[in-house]
This record gives sequence, structure tokens and C-alpha cells, in this order.
Amino acid sequence: MAMSNGVTGGNFSTLADLQASKVRVDTKVSLNGIDYTINSVNFGDGLAVNSLFANPVIGTTTSLVNSTLPLNTGDVRETNGFTTSGDGGGAKWKFTGVTGQTPSQTPAQLGKPSLNDASGNQWDLVVSCYISPESVGALAVSDDTLAIQAALNFCSIKLSKNHQITNITVPSDRTIIGVSAGAGFNGAGSINGRSVAAKNQRYENITINGELELAVGSSQSETYGENITIKNVEVNTVGAFGVQAFFTDNLNVYDLRIFMSTNAR
Repeated sequence: MAMSNGVTGGNFSTLADLQASKVRVDTKVSLNGIDYTINSVNFGDGLAVNSLFANPVIGTTTSLVNSTLPLNTGDVRETNGFTTSGDGGGAKWKFTGVTGQTPSQTPAQLGKPSLNDASGNQWDLVVSCYISPESVGALAVSDDTLAIQAALNFCSIKLSKNHQITNITVPSDRTIIGVSAGAGFNGAGSINGRSVAAKNQRYENITINGELELAVGSSQSETYGENITIKNVEVNTVGAFGVQAFFTDNLNVYDLRIFMSTNAR
């Protein structure tokens, strides 16, 4: 598709097709279903790719995973959802400069808050102190184990939904905090905060349902865990255990409610 200089808008299937056209500055165009704003006049006359776009308005994170975008190291793209617009998984992603990776990989597949686009370029989630599990694909519509683990491998998390999981591992220096009623986990297995000298973990304002147990402390008696806090946590278990604490120094518990079935002990 070719456009004359000064035309405002258009849909393009390839970057070459877009570069062969001329559109007015500040014009919005669509490339492979993703919207961009042109920030250079007459960019079709050989300007570098990094001169073409300003503040791209991307769709979902899934569309970024499946995209082949022109980009430069440090470019940031913001999504308006993970799978669909408005599903709570919107996030900012930054191109790391790493290329040649397995194409079209989600954070759950990579086991960390990163993704690979369809060209094998790797993007990292732009995070603050906490991240939302939805931003890495934990949408509370199916088993979220891999996406929740990917988030915890990198950062503390804020929960606004109840997520189905099996077994997850909580590293040291992590907080899991609920920010809405009923936020937490359901399923079977363990929320396992145990490790050698586990420390500085906090579990707050969460509900744990099903056959899950919360295990905290050190995994060996020679080295104690320390600074573990459990605050306003409710455990409704039909499993054998509700909460277990092992070899812990400075375990702080405030309002821990455990409701156990006849199978529990």
C-alpha cells in the first residue's frame, strides 16, 4: 500500500510497505494490527527506523508476544491488557537489546517477567517494588502456577484476585499482599516459603483455599530463617496441613485464621 505525502492514516502489513509511503507527522498508522504515531516528516525517504515512531499505542501483551516490531534497545511499549484490553494485565515492556531468542514466548514460558516477540527479541517488564500477577499472564481464569512463579522469581506481588495454583516457591525478600477482598490462592500443593536461611518474607491480606498449605522458615535446622511475617491471613484447607513453620527466628503472626477439615492435622 502506498500513500501520497500528507495523507493521515492507513493500515500496513509490513514495515517495508509503511516505509514506502509518506504520511504527515503526528499521524496514527497501523502496522500488523498495532497502532503507531509517526514523529518524522517524509520518513519514507530513508530515515532510520528509530526516527519513525513516537509513543506507540500497543494493544495487548499477547499481541506484543506475537509481533515483529521495528525497535531499538531501550524502547518501551505499553499494553492495555494481557490477553484482552482491560483484563487488568496492562504493563510497560522494555526491549533489552537481547536478540536471537526463541520466538513468541510468554513470561510463564520463560519463568520470569520477560517475553520474546515473534522476532526473538526479548522484552523485560518495567516494574516498581511490586508487580501485578496479571501483567505476566496470571488472569485467574485457569491454572496460574507458572505465571505466579515467574512474578515471584523477580519481585514481590500484589494480588487483586484469587488464583488457582499447585506448588509455588516464595524466595527470600518477597511480599505477597492482597489488595482486595478474597485475594489469594486456591488449589492443591504448597505455597512454599522454605529455603536455607529464608528471610524477610511477608504474607498479608490473603485467603488460601483448597488443599494448599503455607510453609515458612528454613529448610535445614542448622540455619534458621528470620523475619517472617504473617498478617491477616485466612487458610481454609481440606488437606493434611494448614500452616507449617520450621526453624524460624523472629516469626511475627498477626490475625492468622485456620479452618481445617476432618482430614487435616
